[in-house]
Amino acid sequence: TIGLRPEVFQIGEPGIEVVGEAVEHTGSETHVIAQFGHQTIAAVSRDRTQAAYGQSLSLGIPQDKVLVFSPSTGARVRS
Repeated sequence: TIGLRPEVFQIGEPGIEVVGEAVEHTGSETHVIAQFGHQTIAAVSRDRTQAAYGQSLSLGIPQDKVLVFSPSTGARVRS
């Protein structure tokens, strides 16, 4: 199992392709709720983005920010 904090996604950078389900521009941040297959993903960016509802967009994932958890115990696996 992997975990990613919403602020580590890089909206608009090469990575996984998602579909925006909700986009909220809050002034200093942009919050995006998106679908990736059957998973719902939350992403937060300090940059103003052009993300929009129903739009396909890319989310970059810095590999050093991926958290890995044991599926049997739920404990974080440190590398």
